[in-house]
Amino acid sequence: MKNWYKPLTYQPKIEAVKAGTCRQTIRYWNPKQPLPNPEEDTITIFTWSGKPYRSPWGWRCTYYLEDILPAALYVTEAGIPDTFTIWDMLVDDEDLDDLALDDGISPPTKEGLFDVLLGMLKGKPILNEIFGNTYYPLLIWKW
Repeated sequence: MKNWYKPLTYQPKIEAVKAGTCRQTIRYWNPKQPLPNPEEDTITIFTWSGKPYRSPWGWRCTYYLEDILPAALYVTEAGIPDTFTIWDMLVDDEDLDDLALDDGISPPTKEGLFDVLLGMLKGKPILNEIFGNTYYPLLIWKW
């Protein structure tokens, strides 16, 4: 059993997680790391009391994982999001809007989701290239 620690810094999501209306987070995933085991592992979600990574933790709560969904965001050479997949299956626009809503994204749209993901992915290594698009591995954590 392992406990995974994930900070929350996206303001629109923090209150939704605290209230229990948002029970997932999408994060960059280094495929060299082992995958979490939803049958045994837990996740601790926390905020910072001040400046992220330079202050003590603020609010925190530990949850049992319900599911882990491997996902990927494909981006064109111009840096424009092209496609999003879960379990290597293409996710359509309506489902992306639902995913954004479930993830506490504001606005809860495909475009809002892609804006947040691109901001989160700045500086992360691009680990693969497929059909001319760069690809970022992601995990959707559900609790």
